[in-house]
Amino acid sequence: MRLASSTPRWKRWIALFVGAAMLPLIGACGATPGLPATATPMAPTAPPAPGGAPTAYPAPGGAPPTAYPAPAASPTPAAQATLVAPTATTVPAARPTLARVTPTGALPPLTGLGAVPADKAAAAIADLARRTGADPTAITIVSAEAVTWSDGALGCPRPGMAYTQALVDGYRLVLGLNGVNYAYHAAVNGDFFYCERPGV
Repeated sequence: MRLASSTPRWKRWIALFVGAAMLPLIGACGATPGLPATATPMAPTAPPAPGGAPTAYPAPGGAPPTAYPAPAASPTPAAQATLVAPTATTVPAARPTLARVTPTGALPPLTGLGAVPADKAAAAIADLARRTGADPTAITIVSAEAVTWSDGALGCPRPGMAYTQALVDGYRLVLGLNGVNYAYHAAVNGDFFYCERPGV
């Protein structure tokens, strides 16, 4: 005689079917995708320290680990050459100044210099004689005076140049040669220079 079961037959079949369908899913929960079922997942390893010993990495297919060489150590900052790109700077051309020239020829009488020092006037005359190839005795002093220049250009501004905007004490000397006047300007503590286009 068969005993009647308290669970209906159809519920037992559903439970059996669900249990059979769940077995492959339960078995796959711990597996790593892409590896065979027999392979064990590899443990994560830390990257090698710079300049340290080589680290062994597992080879594909379960072969024994292979040691790869450590990367070459980079040079220390002290060993690296520092390259500095040259920078282009614009330096204004210096105003030509007269060297202390001792005239070889005879000088005209240095009269009418006023406050202009005689050695500075003699250097200006020697410069004009050198520029023109004239005999220094043919050069005359048209005017000589102490002046206060309005800025660092000393009354002879050059295009594209910037000058200090302050009053500068100095001298103005005008020399004459064959009916042509030549202007020479200077600061009190500087030498005369030839000014081709005198300004204020």
